[in-house]
Amino acid sequence: MVFFGGRSRDWTEVGAALSVVDGTVSVMTDTPDASRQVEVDELDPGMGGLWLVVTQGSRHEWDLDAMTYMRVAGPDSLSGTCALDGRRLPVTRVERWPQVGSTSLVFFDDPTRPLEYEHFRRSSRIESITLISDTGLAGPV
Repeated sequence: MVFFGGRSRDWTEVGAALSVVDGTVSVMTDTPDASRQVEVDELDPGMGGLWLVVTQGSRHEWDLDAMTYMRVAGPDSLSGTCALDGRRLPVTRVERWPQVGSTSLVFFDDPTRPLEYEHFRRSSRIESITLISDTGLAGPV
């Protein structure tokens, strides 16, 4: 279950991953207007924009302009909810960039103890990569 609009709903009813950052709710959706939808097979360090990476059971938001990462687990996630889910975190390094059919591996510092702890997220198999916003898009799509 996720909370949207002040009430609990099923993941499929919402059709999007939600996050709360600084008291505001943002929606990550995998159903943009099909006429304007841009999908790619992989992300790389030369690209920009805000991307939705859909895996077996989760949604991952990659902001390549701000170099932040956010994960939101879905009901089919084998790993379930992880610490720091739903928070945009500054990326410190990427060992494996998202690629459809493969996995990604991203690292970020602990938000409360950045000099002492580093976290990582290894995704499950990536099903799709879709452009959410092309503001400041640096590379080809």
